[in-house]
Amino acid sequence: EWHNTPLVDEHNRVVGVASIVADVTERMRESDALKRSEARFRSLAELTPDGISVIRGARSLYVNPALARYLGYDSPEELMALPVTVILPSEEMPRALEHLELLRKQRLVPPVEYHLRRKCGELVTCEVMSMQIDFDGHGAMLSTVRDLTERKQMQARLLQSDRMASVGTLAAGVAHEINNPLAYMKANLDVLVGRKLPDLTRRVRTIDEEVGRVAAL
Repeated sequence: EWHNTPLVDEHNRVVGVASIVADVTERMRESDALKRSEARFRSLAELTPDGISVIRGARSLYVNPALARYLGYDSPEELMALPVTVILPSEEMPRALEHLELLRKQRLVPPVEYHLRRKCGELVTCEVMSMQIDFDGHGAMLSTVRDLTERKQMQARLLQSDRMASVGTLAAGVAHEINNPLAYMKANLDVLVGRKLPDLTRRVRTIDEEVGRVAAL
C-alpha cells in the first residue's frame, strides 16, 4: 500500500511528496485465505441436507437453502430479512437465552430440542447444535438444524409396539389364569358325567316307573 501526501511551501506551492509504504503481503494472504475458507463453507452449507444458519444478535447473516425449505420460505434471502424471533416461539425464548449464555462460556454446546415456527404458522420439532465461529471477521453463532419429525414418528411407532407387546403379555397371562380354573371345572364335570350321571339316570327311570304304576292304580 502506497500513500502519498503533497508537501507545500509557505506559498502553498507543492514542492514535494511524502510517501508512506506499507507491506500488506501477509494481510492479503490472510484475507485471501479467509475468503477461500468462507467460499468452502458456503459451498458445503449449500449442499448439506441439514439446515444451517449464522446468527449475530437477532439477525441471520447466512441461511442455507435447506433451512429455508424446512421452514417453508421461498428463498434464504426471504428468511434472512426477518429477525430470528419470527421463527422462535415466545415460549422457547427462555431456553434459547440459556443456550446462548452457555455458548458464551464454551465454543460448542450439546444439541438442544426446539420447536420452530414455519412461515405458515405450523410448529415443527428440530434439534439445534450451536458453536461459536468467526464470520466476516467478527464473532457469530453457527447453528445446525436437524428435522426430528421422522425420529419422533419412529419413537411413537416403537412406543405403540411396546404397548401392544405389553397388552399381549397381559392377555396371555389373563388367559392362563382363566384356563386353570376352567380346566379344573372341566375335569370335575367329566368325572360327574362319567361316574354319577348313569346312576342318576337309573334312579330317575326307577322313580318314573313307580310313578307310572301308582297312576295306573
